[in-house]
Amino acid sequence: MLTEFDDEETAAEVTLRSRQEREIALGHSLLTAEHELAHEAFVLGRTLEQAGIAFDPLTFIALRIIEGSRSEHVDPVDCLTVLLAFGFLERSVALAESLLDEAA
Repeated sequence: MLTEFDDEETAAEVTLRSRQEREIALGHSLLTAEHELAHEAFVLGRTLEQAGIAFDPLTFIALRIIEGSRSEHVDPVDCLTVLLAFGFLERSVALAESLLDEAA
């Protein structure tokens, strides 16, 4: 016995699948960006620490986000607010601090 699907069910499944794929892609992009910013903060932090200059990973990461939001013509405050809500900055800073602690 074959099950027939109506066009509405198929369209809903396609829409759901498309949304899930976008969410997965966004999650991957955010995770990649978190790690890239953390690594960049680590490299800069080590350089500054070796020169005897204090380093704050949160400020650096926030500045990089502001720089990126401006080049993408996105309001930097909105961008930071959204990323804060997602825990992006917290995770990126924690990773950077962990890398810096391990290297010390």
